[in-house]
Amino acid sequence: MKDIRSILPHRFPFLLIDKITEVEEGKRAVGVKLISQHDCEGSPDAALPRGFILEAMAQMSGAALHSESRSNGLGMLAGIDNGRFY
Repeated sequence: MKDIRSILPHRFPFLLIDKITEVEEGKRAVGVKLISQHDCEGSPDAALPRGFILEAMAQMSGAALHSESRSNGLGMLAGIDNGRFY
């Protein structure tokens, strides 16, 4: 799999994806985020904050949209409607 930094413009500490394991170009992507205790500081449930989870999902959508043939294109996540965490 390609280096994440060649696909996404994000860099530490804003890059929230550690590994991309699968990509079906234009459809889906699967990735891994390694979570440390430091990532969960300040969260009342000692869990990864919801905003980080949403950002990681947005970054994975960027990986799913990535294509060598569309390298000059701009893809963007416009919003999340009715997102819920249980």
